[in-house]
Formats: sequence, structure tokens, C-alpha cells
Amino acid sequence: MKDHSRYDSATIKRKLAEIGIEKLYIMYEDVDCALFLGIHGYQQFLILVSKGKFSWYSKIVPANIVLEPYWNCEHITYVPEGLYVFAEDIEELTKYIIKVLEKYSKLKNYNST
Repeated sequence: MKDHSRYDSATIKRKLAEIGIEKLYIMYEDVDCALFLGIHGYQQFLILVSKGKFSWYSKIVPANIVLEPYWNCEHITYVPEGLYVFAEDIEELTKYIIKVLEKYSKLKNYNST
């Protein structure tokens, strides 16, 4: 059985930094989720991380398509753009997050430069 204990945002930030995100800032945090601004491959991404009842999930959205006043977990959850990933633990989740970031980096229309 996988460990489903709650991680604090500092642990999540450290795990995301370990997968190769160059810069990482906590933009919003509450008891249910954390929203990070990450820079990967010269592009900025909003990375929502949350733990549901049975699994961890993340939504990755290019930062340039969401106005900064809306950088919070509730808005990012419902914005139509972005890709979700789901996993049983935070280590597995971070592996999926980097795969999504690499896919986005290949798409020219999502470049934030």
C-alpha cells in the first residue's frame, strides 16, 4: 500500500526541483493545494499540486495564458487550458509532471517568451 500522507509545500517544492525545474516559487497555498510558478526550458508554468482522497493530482498550465490575479488553486482547477496528471504518491506525480512539461516545451504556441 502506498503512503498517502500529506506533504507540506516545502517538501513538494523540493521534489519538483529534483526533477529539473530550474526556478520554483510558491504562488498560492491553502490546506488543500499548493500552486507553484515553475520555469522549465525558459518557459513559465503554473503547477497545481493537491492530494485527493485516494491519490495525488496536478494540473500544469502555461503561465502566459492565465492573468496573474487568477493564480490560485480554485481558478486554475477550472480554467479550460492545461493538463492533469494523477499518481499514488508524490514521487510518481513528479515524474508525470516533468513528462507534461517536456511535451509543452515542444509546442510552439504555448511558449511564454
